[in-house]
Amino acid sequence: MFFRGFCLFFVLRALSLSFELPNLNSETLTCNPDDLRALTGFSNSLESTIPEWNWNSTDSPGCCAWTGVTCDNSTGFDRRVVGLELGSKRLVGKICGSLADLNQLRVLNFSHNFLGGSLPDDLFNLQNIEIIDISNNAFVGSINNKGEIPKSLTELRSLISGKVTIEEPVSGFELYTAGQGGPSLSYRQISSFRPTIDLSYNILQGPIWPGFENLKRLHVLNLKENKFSGPIPNNLSGMSGLEKLDLSHNKLSGEIPHSLINLSFLSNFNVSYNQLCGKIPQGGQFGTFPNTSFEGNNGLCYAQCTCQSEQIPILSLRKKNRTIIGLPFKIGAATGFVLTVICCFISGWELPKPHKRKYIRFVTS
Repeated sequence: MFFRGFCLFFVLRALSLSFELPNLNSETLTCNPDDLRALTGFSNSLESTIPEWNWNSTDSPGCCAWTGVTCDNSTGFDRRVVGLELGSKRLVGKICGSLADLNQLRVLNFSHNFLGGSLPDDLFNLQNIEIIDISNNAFVGSINNKGEIPKSLTELRSLISGKVTIEEPVSGFELYTAGQGGPSLSYRQISSFRPTIDLSYNILQGPIWPGFENLKRLHVLNLKENKFSGPIPNNLSGMSGLEKLDLSHNKLSGEIPHSLINLSFLSNFNVSYNQLCGKIPQGGQFGTFPNTSFEGNNGLCYAQCTCQSEQIPILSLRKKNRTIIGLPFKIGAATGFVLTVICCFISGWELPKPHKRKYIRFVTS
């Protein structure tokens, strides 16, 4: 009798576990409804599809199991999306504003795709974001700023105060970064990755906002291969945690701010192939940067020089080479020829002809 009761209890217990396990899996893999709607809107704005993104199927385990999506470690039906890692997924299309509803997002990686168009201004209102990598696409700036990058990018709370951090690993998170000319790195938790803004290899234009100085916690700022113009803001020296600053291959002009020597953690600096001029700052970390960091700027030098002293002699030489007595070259040359002929007549250089005639008369007589 006891044996039968024990067997019956064991069977009932096994049946109860079989019903509980699917619910447990569903709870751990689902995500917040607002995050689901945001991701659905983003996917609908693309011209391409993302593998394994399926929100219409009743068998779908939830967006936390989708490719490139990482949720936090909370349990239940309200897990929040904290990572969106969709680099090198051959995505085609534009970014819609629905991603701004992912208000717990900390990592956004759309690098090495075929995305383009304007950047939604609301996208950079994500106050918990710590990593933004949209490099190697064809973005042209924001809609409201006439192609310039949104100023909201310089007001990210998590990169100003640093109050938002993740100390514990987030399960399932893995981020790859491919350095230019260097090995790719893999990060398995958000807290191990350096706060980064990478906008390189796009078609962004306009000035570099002085407001970047607010981002004290930013470690990497990469604006390489765009169309940024104007001077390098002196305020960038306020980015006290900066380790890498790449402004190369743009249209920046003016001098390199001397205040940048105060960036004591700066180990990688590149302003090559711009339109910079003047003396390269000395001191601080600048003594460790190779010459390749400054090449492609004809007006830069290590000696005593300024933008004015480098440019004026070149312009004055061109003017001297193209003018004669203050007139354009062709007119000056013609005027000079006429004046020369007149001077010859006045000075009597034509008198040898009568002298020759006298000599002839003398012989004939």
